[in-house]
Amino acid sequence: MRGAWSEPRLWVEPGTMLVLALVVLLVPLRWLLAWVLSVSVHELGHLLAVKLLGIPVYRVIFGVSGARIETAPMEPGQELLCALAGPLAGLGLIFLGRWLPVSAICAFFHTLVNCLPFGNLDGGRVLRCILRKIPCKQEKDGLQ
Repeated sequence: MRGAWSEPRLWVEPGTMLVLALVVLLVPLRWLLAWVLSVSVHELGHLLAVKLLGIPVYRVIFGVSGARIETAPMEPGQELLCALAGPLAGLGLIFLGRWLPVSAICAFFHTLVNCLPFGNLDGGRVLRCILRKIPCKQEKDGLQ
């Protein structure tokens, strides 16, 4: 088993480069670079939280559906902090809007979408962490 931050592997899923090539052809370079900055700051927020908690990182995966970070299992409280770290980093980029207006717009929408409480978005992860901390009736009664 590898320790925290001992060479996390970067993985790009098949098809991602094709989608990226289409985006490069269709989106103005200024907006594309702003979007890349927004996504990078967001993911670095997650990685920083994982590192500060001392959790091993196995892979960083970029795919058509977004980026994922494979780590060792986390407690609900740890996962909650890591899930919130990405949107908080995005908020930091939003506050730089005076100097980086296009990046701030991209960061705003990226953060807004990521905070939706669905699936593997950060909002969905936060909701699952909160619900795991609330014991259900069967667990309280010992019925499991």
